[in-house]
Amino acid sequence: VAAIHKSIGKDRPVAANRLLETISVMWKQAAILGHIPDEKANIILGIRRYKEKPRDRFLSKEEWVKLLEALETTKGEKFQKEAIKLDLELGFRHSEIVALKWDYVDLERREIRLPDTKSGRPFRQPLTDKAVQILSDLPRFNQWVFPSTVLQGNHISAVEKLLKRVCKNAGIEDFRVHDIRRSVGCSVLAAT
Repeated sequence: VAAIHKSIGKDRPVAANRLLETISVMWKQAAILGHIPDEKANIILGIRRYKEKPRDRFLSKEEWVKLLEALETTKGEKFQKEAIKLDLELGFRHSEIVALKWDYVDLERREIRLPDTKSGRPFRQPLTDKAVQILSDLPRFNQWVFPSTVLQGNHISAVEKLLKRVCKNAGIEDFRVHDIRRSVGCSVLAAT
């Protein structure tokens, strides 16, 4: 495990640390289920984690404009594009956007109510005019606001590849889907 952690950590320290966490959980679960002795459950003991630097990447005003323009012109699946647009408008966690259900959306009250979030608490988000328009223009096929066109009955799983293409077309470097939330927060603060 230490050798794998070290080989991955050379180029991707955060991924290497997440691997350690995953392996640790797996081994602890194996001990709980009786597959390995309890004393061997902590397989990562003594492996030093890599230092992680928190990301602070967010879009500048110029990049924001370029991204929105490129989003319109870049070829991609409609529901993925609309998910990115709504995310850029609201700043939700990526998992909350892709798994958004119509039951959570109240266009009359102009809000989204998430019954369970990463924090473990319900959350209400007022909708901007643009967010209302994005949601109003979407067809309703099933319970999901952004249904998968590949797996019937499921929601889209990810938009990372599309966002990467959009960023490339916009000339934006080092911007990831998880940076959207921070960018929205910064743009809201800058506007106040």
